[in-house]
Amino acid sequence: MGRNPVMAGVTAFILITCILFLLEPRASNLLHRVGIKNPPPNLVILVCFAIVSFLFLPTLYIVEMLKEKNRLQQKILDLNHQEETLRSENLELKRQKVELEKEVKILEDNLEGLKVDEKIGLVQAWSNFDAAKLEIRKCILKRDESTRKIDIFIHAESGLIDGSNTIIGYALANLASRNKREQPDQLRILIPSLENPYYIDPNYGLKERGLNLKNINPNNFRMEEEEYIKSYINTRIERFEAKLMKLKNNMIKLKVEGLENIEVREHKQPYLWNLIIVGSKVFVQGDVYKSCINNAPVMLFEDFKLEDKLARTYYYTYIKYFEDVWSHKSQNSKLSLGKH
Repeated sequence: MGRNPVMAGVTAFILITCILFLLEPRASNLLHRVGIKNPPPNLVILVCFAIVSFLFLPTLYIVEMLKEKNRLQQKILDLNHQEETLRSENLELKRQKVELEKEVKILEDNLEGLKVDEKIGLVQAWSNFDAAKLEIRKCILKRDESTRKIDIFIHAESGLIDGSNTIIGYALANLASRNKREQPDQLRILIPSLENPYYIDPNYGLKERGLNLKNINPNNFRMEEEEYIKSYINTRIERFEAKLMKLKNNMIKLKVEGLENIEVREHKQPYLWNLIIVGSKVFVQGDVYKSCINNAPVMLFEDFKLEDKLARTYYYTYIKYFEDVWSHKSQNSKLSLGKH
């Protein structure tokens, strides 16, 4: 009805007519009692509406108040229900939180035994030297106290230092072009000697490496085993001698170009790893059985300078190994690296 203005108007007209019809006699009597003998119709209508207002408006107000009260009570009931639901959910979440905290604690306890990187000094690892070369060059070329001392333990076959385009050779060539004050105070390099048995003695693993390569490459079966091994050994020795000569020539070139404090010694150690030690960092490439040296992973170990870790980090193991070979298991290079 409220949405139809015609019906609303008709209803209002009927309601007003009923009010006037019912209350007109009472309004007239009330006016007579107060001394108005012949009251005008407008005054009678006004008194009728005053009576209606006095009687019905409070009633309507009370009805609306009761309706509002019922609405609020229903809302309170709904909120109480929501409160109970939330309280129940909160208890469930707390329970789940406790369970998750227990699981996290168990995982932390389990991981504590596996979290050895920091304890052994391992900072980062790369799949090969090529992947690590930017970080290696960055460390060598960095101009601060950490680069005042550089030690390198290298094998000829790794191709890391035998030219200005190689991973370490590039960095050393850059150092050679710098002012002497910007060069490292100490630069020691260990390279294999021409008599290194790992590269020239068939019984020192050379024959075994040849057989492994033969098994990997089916094309090698075209030759008899004895013939193939002999050819392999001769080829490897010739290649080693050529690479070693190239490596030594590059050492002389670096000396001539300005890297005067370079000191080179030769060792007879087998290929176990290459080491690049720059200040508190050491890059390690270990031998991976039956894998090309270039594909062996590279690890970075660091001195964390924390008292409770000094005895456990492998940084010191590699430092000690280098010093041991340098001092007791090497000889000065036969090349003339004096001033030119």
